Amino acid sequence: MYRVPPTPCDMFRALREQQNKSWAHVCVVKGRNLTKKSNSRADLNQALVCYQQALDLDGENADAYQGRGATLIKLRRFEDAIAMFQLSLKYDPANEQTRGYLDACYALASRRAQDDRSAEARRGYYEGVEDTTTASEKRNASRARKRKKDKKKEKRRKKKKKKKRRPPSLTDSSDGEPS
Repeated sequence: MYRVPPTPCDMFRALREQQNKSWAHVCVVKGRNLTKKSNSRADLNQALVCYQQALDLDGENADAYQGRGATLIKLRRFEDAIAMFQLSLKYDPANEQTRGYLDACYALASRRAQDDRSAEARRGYYEGVEDTTTASEKRNASRARKRKKDKKKEKRRKKKKKKKRRPPSLTDSSDGEPS
């Protein structure tokens, strides 16, 4: 059997694909270092940019999807992270680390949803409670606070006045002799 040699175009495509995979790996490593190095929002957003560059070069890079998901967890964007881990598993179904991340992310998303429901229920409860205080009760409470504040001011003023007072002199007579 005779085999057709590759054309220059085929060789170029193969070389370009190899270079893209190599550069994508460099971007993934850079993103991973940014994610591990810091929890600052700026660094984490920069890591997301690095992972996106890797995906632009190699759209089937499971490590880029996994790293992007891990960064999204740190940014507390659990739904987006779940989507990234699912894409990572699509391209590398045997990756146990990604499965672990995905399970942890489901748990975090579930806990967050539960917390959100609790907060919403609390808000709903307090919105439903009517303020039954009458205008005169509010006015009386305001006056009581003002009286209390005025008493404190008066106390401080008297205390200050006592400190300024001099002790009585030892002499009572005008000639300056002690009695």
